Amino acid sequence: MPIVGAPVSAETVRYATVTGSGSDCTEAEPCDVRTALTQAPAGAIVDIRGDGGDHELRSGITAARDITI
Repeated sequence: MPIVGAPVSAETVRYATVTGSGSDCTEAEPCDVRTALTQAPAGAIVDIRGDGGDHELRSGITAARDITI
């Protein structure tokens, strides 16, 4: 039996790319990975697009809340 979660609203999905520079982390204007992870509200989904190249983090990132990546 599949596991079904609560519906996800557009506000709880944050989008990030290697070259992202937006501050709202929307699909149209994605932000960088660090911004998406550290500013995501509890229960959010962070969608990190893989088509922009490798994601290199030079220091650790800790999400302040429970999120899905």
